[in-house]
Amino acid sequence: MKVRFALSAPVGRGFGLLAILLVLLAGCRPAALPAPAVTNTPGTVSPPSVESIRFRRVTDEAGIQFRHETGASGRKYFPEWLGGGCALLDYDRDGWLDLFLVGGGRLPGWKGAGEPRDRLYHNNRNGTFTEVTLKAGIRTLHYGVGCCAGDFNGDGYLDLYVTGFKGCLLYRNNRNGTFTDVTRSAGAEPGGLCSGCAFGDYDGDGDLDLYVCRYVRYDLAHNVPCYQPHGTERVLSMCRQLVYEPAADVLYRNNGAGTFTDVTRSSGAAVEPGRGLGVLFTDFDGDGRQDLFVANDLTPNFLLHGMGGGRLQDEALERGVAFNGMGAPQAGMGVACGDVNRDGLLDLVVTNFAGEYTRLCRQHPDHRFEDASSDAGLVEATNRYVGFGVGLEDFDRDGWTDLLTVNGHVNEEAEKFYEGLGLKEPKVVLRNEGGKFLPVPEPWSDAATGTLKVGRGAAFGDLDNDGDTDVVVNNLGDAPDVLLNQTASPHHWLRLELQGKGKERCAIGARVTVWSAGRPQVKEVRSGSSYLSQNDLRLLFGLGGQVNVERVEVVWPNRQREVWSSLPVDRHVRLVQGTGRPGQSPQN
Repeated sequence: MKVRFALSAPVGRGFGLLAILLVLLAGCRPAALPAPAVTNTPGTVSPPSVESIRFRRVTDEAGIQFRHETGASGRKYFPEWLGGGCALLDYDRDGWLDLFLVGGGRLPGWKGAGEPRDRLYHNNRNGTFTEVTLKAGIRTLHYGVGCCAGDFNGDGYLDLYVTGFKGCLLYRNNRNGTFTDVTRSAGAEPGGLCSGCAFGDYDGDGDLDLYVCRYVRYDLAHNVPCYQPHGTERVLSMCRQLVYEPAADVLYRNNGAGTFTDVTRSSGAAVEPGRGLGVLFTDFDGDGRQDLFVANDLTPNFLLHGMGGGRLQDEALERGVAFNGMGAPQAGMGVACGDVNRDGLLDLVVTNFAGEYTRLCRQHPDHRFEDASSDAGLVEATNRYVGFGVGLEDFDRDGWTDLLTVNGHVNEEAEKFYEGLGLKEPKVVLRNEGGKFLPVPEPWSDAATGTLKVGRGAAFGDLDNDGDTDVVVNNLGDAPDVLLNQTASPHHWLRLELQGKGKERCAIGARVTVWSAGRPQVKEVRSGSSYLSQNDLRLLFGLGGQVNVERVEVVWPNRQREVWSSLPVDRHVRLVQGTGRPGQSPQN
């Protein structure tokens, strides 16, 4: 987060010339099968063409009565700008996405009413939601920041991890619509100011491990007052992040008995602390091992490559994702992963501060990445905004992943200090036209939907099960935006729900390739992503005008490979491990 204003406090350490030179030298380079379970009816196709991507805000009519609370009192405590995340997860396994919103909380001097808390909303399957927070056992009060979901105990139900300031929370799903706070007994409380999180099986032992970003070393007792000149006065303002030293992230290994062990050092994940925010596990090089990407704020990003044997190695510099194309660190915040140009390789998108643009790191066959932001049209479209939540999703189902970014400044007085800028900023929707992103000029169905907010977390998934991707945005100090996809599209689609075996029933880490019209689309079942948020674990593939799917290839978390063919379109299909045609498993 590069907040450019004068400070009365000293800033933290920078990077040496050697690191920059290294980056500039290395470059930013570039048979009959059992029938799958089909669980819903065909989508309706009537309009002749896609006119534009459209969303409609339905927060109020959906019954979402929630407001994020920063805890602000005018004292400018550092955590005020950070939250909050959100999650789309089917916690009761009824086939419909429920909604979790991280609520912020109290800070000293706050004079608000009631007790700010995180909220859980159950999907009523009719366009409305019912708040079930206390009924579901979500009772612990804290200052919530972000969240992620994963089945850490392998019972087939999603558990929930919530990061925060002065305490994180691990909620175990009781499989009866309730959760139990097991943070202390599980040993998954890193302390400090935590931000992003993600579950993933880094060591390939069959259960989900947990990575937690801790951002900076901060506590209220040592809060630094920072000031910005305004005319003849010095105005108390939010501090730059460089005022505070980076805090080391934590990797927890799942012991398989409901507990975790800190293996940050022994695993190789203990690299130089990096002010981590957005984080995700994914298999970038397709070797069957989970890698880890962390978007860091004004420090080099991490790409922890899975080496096997429970070892990770940071290869961000060698692969071209540590810095931008000019060899400089950016204010990395949100992160999304997808195949932007349909070459079968997973690319990265990272949101950054105003003046830094949202960066596209395009992967090449040698598994190095190129900063392709300019060629893809992202620099001009995103450069003026402070980007947070981000998603690579095919909103119009034409087979190409589009992009939506959620934006909002970090300085409450931005209007005073930055010409033409304000605290509240628009969301940006970009349509993918064959690998190049073009702005969608009017993506909102009405003025209320496009109202400016201080956007933070964003989660992506099909809320109403109609075969397209909707969006939920958690706005700083404001009500959320529940955005239903209203795009008039004749295009076909396929939504896949993966069911694994044993402890891997939720199939987090599974890699799916869908072939249609001779070209691949690659996606993974993934915990974490965007900014401090959790997306739908089901995978939605847009098929354009194609009325058949040639084949679907799945590499399961245990590296077993299976193939399905002749799947129906415009359907939700459940693929169960062990029912496909065997394929060759990854080597190495």
